[in-house]
Amino acid sequence: MNQSKQNRMAMMEFENNKRKKLQRIYERKNCIENLPNEIFYEIFDYLEGCLLYEAFSNLNYRFQQLLIDSSVRLKINFVSYSGLLLEQRSKHIVIPKRHQIISFNFDNAFGESPIFTWFPINSQFNRLESITLRDIRTGELLLLLVDLVFLPRLFSLTIYLHKTSKDLSYLYKLIFNLPKLKYHKLSFRGLKINNPLLMATNKQLSTIEYLVIDHICTLNEFITILSYTPRLSHLICKQIVKSNQIMKQQIPIKLIHLTHMCIRYCYLRFDELEDLIKKIGSQFHKLRIHTYKDFTYLDADRWEQLIIQHMPKLHLFRFKYTEMINEHLQITPCHTQINRFHSLFWSQRQWVFNLSIDTDNQQAIAIVYSIHSCRKKQDEFDQYLNDNIRMDNRKSIQQIITPYSQSNQLTVVKLPTIDIKESCINIIQPILLLTSITVLNIAYNKISVAILLKLIDFLPNLDYLLVKSFTVSQLRTLSKEELATVRLTSTTNKITRVNFQQITELAEMQFFMNICPHMQHLVNITKLQLINTMNIKIFLDIIILIFLSLTFFICLWILILILRYFRPLISNISILLTCNTYVTLSFTCMAMFITYIYNLYGDIYSHVSINNNWCQLLAYFVNVCFCALYYSCVLHSIFRLVRVVFYKLKILQSTHFFLITIVIQWLSSFILILCNLLNKDYEYLPFQYRCWISFENIRGLLIATLIIYICPLLTILIIYIYLVQHIRRTPRILQRRQKANERDLIIMKRIIILVLIMIGIGLPTVSILFIYIITNYLITMAYHVQGLSMSVGVFTAAICFAFITPQIQEIFTQKQRQVYSLVVIRTR
Repeated sequence: MNQSKQNRMAMMEFENNKRKKLQRIYERKNCIENLPNEIFYEIFDYLEGCLLYEAFSNLNYRFQQLLIDSSVRLKINFVSYSGLLLEQRSKHIVIPKRHQIISFNFDNAFGESPIFTWFPINSQFNRLESITLRDIRTGELLLLLVDLVFLPRLFSLTIYLHKTSKDLSYLYKLIFNLPKLKYHKLSFRGLKINNPLLMATNKQLSTIEYLVIDHICTLNEFITILSYTPRLSHLICKQIVKSNQIMKQQIPIKLIHLTHMCIRYCYLRFDELEDLIKKIGSQFHKLRIHTYKDFTYLDADRWEQLIIQHMPKLHLFRFKYTEMINEHLQITPCHTQINRFHSLFWSQRQWVFNLSIDTDNQQAIAIVYSIHSCRKKQDEFDQYLNDNIRMDNRKSIQQIITPYSQSNQLTVVKLPTIDIKESCINIIQPILLLTSITVLNIAYNKISVAILLKLIDFLPNLDYLLVKSFTVSQLRTLSKEELATVRLTSTTNKITRVNFQQITELAEMQFFMNICPHMQHLVNITKLQLINTMNIKIFLDIIILIFLSLTFFICLWILILILRYFRPLISNISILLTCNTYVTLSFTCMAMFITYIYNLYGDIYSHVSINNNWCQLLAYFVNVCFCALYYSCVLHSIFRLVRVVFYKLKILQSTHFFLITIVIQWLSSFILILCNLLNKDYEYLPFQYRCWISFENIRGLLIATLIIYICPLLTILIIYIYLVQHIRRTPRILQRRQKANERDLIIMKRIIILVLIMIGIGLPTVSILFIYIITNYLITMAYHVQGLSMSVGVFTAAICFAFITPQIQEIFTQKQRQVYSLVVIRTR
């Protein structure tokens, strides 16, 4: 017994030990501390040095050893620290770990005392490679630069001077003395260097290879700075202005390594810039420059000679010349030669000439003439295709988009205020006629239809149109003159490709299809998906026409059955009212059919327009028919009311009385709907090719809804409620009368249900209206959804009325009995 107990205890202890061992192995595999040191070194490289030390130094022994390892490189970032925190971190982290620090980022805006009073930067920072100084004053910087000379690995120095700094010349001398410096940026908001630098000697040459002069300097100062940098390969200058004194000295060194130069704002004359390039541009690979004021910059032949003779290795050239215009544009001989930028010299290098229209803060018009290389843009686009587009679509999209990057284009960036937009386009018209623009890029999201059409007319060689965004609301308010301009533009332009970025409305797409009849491709440049120019609206038009045709033939068939089985027709009031309803349905179908025939024809042949009085009268008649249809249901309710309540008044049950009510039904429909016509609510919708009440016309829609739907429905409900109460109040009468009343009440219920169904089918239209009221956004194909719901409504009414009327229902019952009798006879 004891032996078995001991065995169980031993087994339990063995299992526990095994479980603990497996748990230790599992924890060891999943613990972050078990990661190799190399991974921690990679993680530490992304963290700020002080935060890294404070987070891991007291964690455990292993991390303490990691932090003192020479492989850990600290990046110190002193930005917006309080004086006390700065002092603590300087004393406990920066000074003890100075041999591990590789970069400093200082912001001197948080304290009055210089940050370097807490620790001197000297040769003990033997791994320091990069220093960034922000908002530092000249006096503090001078003291620091003296010590930076002793740093053995200082490769990068970025300085943002305080706005009160003045003397830059002495700063440049000290900076050029730094023995290992490769990159330097000096940023200053002042106007100029107070004390000019002297030209460098052989003993004062710097090792800088990448220089950013982020301040204004004169041409003389610019050349003097370059004399200190024989190893310079990349040069960026914020702004160069004309020197007050003529520069007589030449650059004493040759900049044989200078391959990239960028001047963001160049206010030199072309001959001054030309002389500068002749001195330093022999090895240029990339040149970017933005110039002003001198028209000779537009001399394409002069640029061609300068590039061939003095920049033979240049392959990336980005040039901008901005011309400000107030009231008149002065055309110079250089303007007349801008078409020379399209010559073989420029096309072989894939350098494309562009024009841009922009405005500054004072609403002055700016024309920007530019040259850019299409290679980079094409490479970026190819990379985007490879990353985002399926292989089977990539080639077709590339064939469409590629010509855009290789064509001369006009870009509309921003236009002045509304009052002077059209005059702005008229002012620049001479420039547009002087060059062969093939691409129009509308980057301005508030351009009007008139301005767009005028630009297209001014560009006879236009082949490619790009549009950032366009609002469909302005399309519905086009005047007859503007519509005529649209049709004229569509017959004269040669646009074959259209790209859009933020256009989602079908009407907006349709507009561009209308003005560009030669268009072969419509492309969404944001999603880069080919869009089939076959309009979905055509399919919906066909569906609506099918419903209307079926409804008309059903009405015609029911009327033929009535005329065949009920003679004389005028003696049966119920059948008479049913005939009235089906005649109304027939007129409604015919009017809507004509409307949507125009719609379909316009969707296929987009140049048609029926903006005339006939258009408004047709829309008016469609609404009159709908109004008469719902009021015919009211006549059915009145007939049931008379049969139940006023059965003793024979005059109210006479055929003549209801013939008069039918006439009143039609007259009241014409008169009531007349208010929409007189208020001019039926406006022409150019991209629906018909007149209708626009969804933007809330007042007109509410009036039509009240007259056509709400009033008949309320009248029928009131009659039904009165009948129910009357039958409940009336004592038991003859069984025959009681059954007739119950039958009339059932028919009333069916009429109400039918009217509710017909109104319910129009709920999508109501939903569209509410969405527009709340969000001011009209969904795509709103008018076609409205037309589809209306056609389904009349189709439903044509079928249901045949089963609501007992006499017509009896016809179908008799036919079924006859068929059943024939089957029985044949079986026997």
